[in-house]
Amino acid sequence: MASVPPPPGSEPLLRPELPDGLPPERVPPPPVARSARDRLPAWPPWAPFAAMLVTLGIAILGAALATLVAQLLGYDVSAGDPPPGVTITGTFFQDGALILSAWLLARLTAGSPSWAQFGLRPVAPLRAVRWLLGAWVAFIAFSGIWAAALSIKENDDLPQELGADDSSTALFFVAVLVCVAAPIAEELFFRGFCFTALRRWIGAAGGAIATGVIFGLIHAGSADPVFLVPLGVFGALLCVLYLRTGSLLPCMVLHALNNSLALGVSQSWEPLKVIALMLGAVVAVLAIAMPLARLAPQTASAT
Repeated sequence: MASVPPPPGSEPLLRPELPDGLPPERVPPPPVARSARDRLPAWPPWAPFAAMLVTLGIAILGAALATLVAQLLGYDVSAGDPPPGVTITGTFFQDGALILSAWLLARLTAGSPSWAQFGLRPVAPLRAVRWLLGAWVAFIAFSGIWAAALSIKENDDLPQELGADDSSTALFFVAVLVCVAAPIAEELFFRGFCFTALRRWIGAAGGAIATGVIFGLIHAGSADPVFLVPLGVFGALLCVLYLRTGSLLPCMVLHALNNSLALGVSQSWEPLKVIALMLGAVVAVLAIAMPLARLAPQTASAT
């Protein structure tokens, strides 16, 4: 008697990729794909604001110590017009506190962080240059439109407030502070830490806008109110640059270029001197940041 074939649908499910004798039910399920947001460090959205309070406390302590040292050296220190050394030292403390507070809050909320989690990773040079130039052109265009709409004629006077006009020594330390220290510290804090924490909560677009607003407001004590909106736009564009390149290196370079240009213009330097300052700032920033970025695996896309 001929055998009757089994009815349709009753055949055993075959898994040709499995070795013979391994029951399908014992095979572990495939790993669940993680979204880009899930791959971010688990830093809570309140962590950057707590870090800002820590930064404020350290900056106040640094300014107090600088004031005490200046008084011991015989300088007349007044709250309204402190010597350049006190102001510059206090600002260096503030920049250092940005990095320290970001690391501290990251560690307390999600374990010991790596430099790569803060965005210090290698990046494809051509991709970095393309997006850097795009972000810078967008910022310059917005700044020009903003200045024309409000008839703004003056430049930002932060270098003068820091004491850049008092002496060549003060000018040197202001240049190091504005063109090297600030781009590194602020990018690590605002783009590497703040933006990363916020975009896990409200997404990349919301995180970029929120970080830009915070970046603008944080400069309220050192910049005229009319410059806060362009600073906020600059902060948001730096988030986009970080998002599209996957690295903070282009953000630090753009920040250094922009600050160097602003400092040179505020000092009425000739173009060649401004260009030399810009190139020197970029070399200094990369010399500090790239060794840390090399510790991370290379990535050519955003995270």
